[in-house]
Amino acid sequence: MKLFKRILILTAIALILENGALYYLNKNYFKPTEEINIVKIESPKIAETDNSNKTTLSGKTEKINASFDGNYISYMEDSTLKIMNLSTKEIQNVVPNDDMKFDYYEWLPDDNRLIITERPSNMSNSYSIYLFSYDVKKKSKQQLIDFDNVYCHIALDNIEEHVSNISFSSSNTYMCVQIAKPNGKSNLYSFDVMSKKNIMKENASVTGNIDVIPGDTAIVYQADNSVYQIESFTDKNETTKYNGSYLSINGANSLLLLDVDDKSNIYIGSVVNGLVTSVYYGQKNTDANSWTLINLSKPVKAEDISIGLKGEIYVIDSQANTVNELNSKATYEFKGKLISICSKGIISLDGNTLIDKPFSK
Repeated sequence: MKLFKRILILTAIALILENGALYYLNKNYFKPTEEINIVKIESPKIAETDNSNKTTLSGKTEKINASFDGNYISYMEDSTLKIMNLSTKEIQNVVPNDDMKFDYYEWLPDDNRLIITERPSNMSNSYSIYLFSYDVKKKSKQQLIDFDNVYCHIALDNIEEHVSNISFSSSNTYMCVQIAKPNGKSNLYSFDVMSKKNIMKENASVTGNIDVIPGDTAIVYQADNSVYQIESFTDKNETTKYNGSYLSINGANSLLLLDVDDKSNIYIGSVVNGLVTSVYYGQKNTDANSWTLINLSKPVKAEDISIGLKGEIYVIDSQANTVNELNSKATYEFKGKLISICSKGIISLDGNTLIDKPFSK
């Protein structure tokens, strides 16, 4: 009997200890799931870096252009040609020679130099255009001189004629100058490595771009709805003469000269209802029907296509403020009005703020 009571007491004690242990575990370790707090840990957002170079310009700037690499811009202000280094903001003032005024200027396609033309302020006695070269790095303007030490110039027929375009090939120092005439026609002049002047074509119907093919003495230019190419040759008397011909592509009734690249490729747009629908490019003296063809996703204006020095084909969407490069499929954004697409990035003008935005890497 005593043994039975002892067993009951020990059993009761064991149950009390077991229940107590279970209560403690339940209270401290086995809490209901609804009491578990879940904390969301978010990765910190990485802010996009704006690596644009911004420059404030005065409201008097006109005719803003950029060098091929975008390191410099040129513009007219108070009848003075100004050149700004976009990194240092240093400004160079370029002034015409005494009793002269600027007629035209153009950046070289692959160098930080300009070709400048000047004419007499009073042209009552002299109808001539004079050519100069301005080296931005040396900060010096030099009047071009031919092989006979005569200043390079072009005699004009009347005061209304003016320079409307200049195209230059640095690799062989060959230049073409277009003189626009009052009758809507143009005279085309060439200057070779020794600054020897030749007239390539008189009374040409130039209605758009004109380009010297790099490393060559040939040029191409827009002639109404066609593209015309001129090549030079030397006859038996060692006289320079020129042959010309139209480029043609089957199925393309209206062609537009876009540009040339540093590999001497010619870029032509096929135009339908005033808009470019496709782009062809290839070498001169080859069948244009065998050239590379790129169809555009939608028709665009001619001014919304830009050809890069290395053959990039940029399509500009001014409404969306974007630039699409067709070969790489890359898209770049810009603010304001697009000024130039350079080898390093895009230059635009937003109000009086010039924005130099490098291409993202």
